[in-house]
Amino acid sequence: MQVGFLLLEDGQVRRKNSANIAMKNLADLALSLVLFWCFGFAVMFAGDLDGLVSHVFYSRAETELTLTFVFQMMFAGTAATIVSGAVAERMRFAGYLLVTCLVGGLIYPVFGHWVWAGQVALPGAQAGWLASMGYVDFAGATVVHAIGGWVALAAIVVIGPRTGRFAKGKQTLKGQNQPLTTVGVMVLLVGWVGFNGGSAGGFGVAAIQVVSNTLLAGLVGALVGIGWSWQRYGSPQLLVSLNGLLAGLVSVTALAHAIDYRAVVVVAVIGAWLASMASEWFAGLGLDDVVGAVSVHAIAGSWGCLAVAFFADPQVINTGLTMPQQLMVQMLGVVVAGVWAFGCTYVILRGLHGLWSLRVQVVQERYGLDHAEHGDGGESVDLLQVMEARDAIGQRMALTVDPLSDLAEVAAQ
Repeated sequence: MQVGFLLLEDGQVRRKNSANIAMKNLADLALSLVLFWCFGFAVMFAGDLDGLVSHVFYSRAETELTLTFVFQMMFAGTAATIVSGAVAERMRFAGYLLVTCLVGGLIYPVFGHWVWAGQVALPGAQAGWLASMGYVDFAGATVVHAIGGWVALAAIVVIGPRTGRFAKGKQTLKGQNQPLTTVGVMVLLVGWVGFNGGSAGGFGVAAIQVVSNTLLAGLVGALVGIGWSWQRYGSPQLLVSLNGLLAGLVSVTALAHAIDYRAVVVVAVIGAWLASMASEWFAGLGLDDVVGAVSVHAIAGSWGCLAVAFFADPQVINTGLTMPQQLMVQMLGVVVAGVWAFGCTYVILRGLHGLWSLRVQVVQERYGLDHAEHGDGGESVDLLQVMEARDAIGQRMALTVDPLSDLAEVAAQ
């Protein structure tokens, strides 16, 4: 799934920020996974202090436990990388690494403990307090997706929008390659088969049902995105349609094991519609979410967990609660996820941002983060620097750039 997120984000940023997107996805995967190995797994699943200490720097040899560790490690990486696209094109790389540490080392494992503790056979392991109340989140609609989405929201509130994003009513900065984003979403669709299907605990009838529900939800969500954008903007919009697909996938993640196809369609339709509406609403508030991560992951993920109360088969989820009781528990879990993830992130980033700016300078943003953060500006920066040098001396002169580059013809003019 990391590959899918990388491609999705890269297609929606401008070319001058492309390497930064790739670097962030590489770094957040490595950093979040290592942190989860160091202590995240222990925090998430240990039942007491002895279990916590014995599983710091995880080194157990049991095959089943190690498989769970690896699977959950990938979940931690997904929660962390959701933030990358939302803060694209203006956040410092070092600041982004801090956010990754927060997600992978604190926010994700702690909330995961409240929901999934007790599912792994560690000494003294007991169900988390939300799980004990009957909270159901099958494969991470809140634990992974909403957590990542709320962290992303806090980050974009603190660092603000990209320069020019909302200037004079302008609300669009076009990305470099929508087909690349489409490829990324298709990769994610395939990856979600493992994301949800693997949570079924093995290959069998239950896993097949989960996989089919997952695929159906994603494709229904895509149709909703197509229809909604067509009605709203007068033509079908590709990015809205792709986010509809992702919102359908996120929505069903909470209950893919416990619903039939008819319920899948309803859950996906509502999830994709909510995400589409929320994306427009956030933009109207001046919140610059480059890829729509908050709408897709936080809003659709929260809806998916609420949908458990309405659509999940009581015999499958086996909580012993009535529908109103289940709804109250699900609402509590959704609110706790938002308060925990958004609150922690906002407080820490707001305090740090007052001491050390988390976003690059305007001139660095203009040149692009590839140049400002990684020293890799490419021919566009070379051309811009030559033009500025020419203007500085007030003379006309030839623009010298790589004659084989994409900008050679522009320079020749």
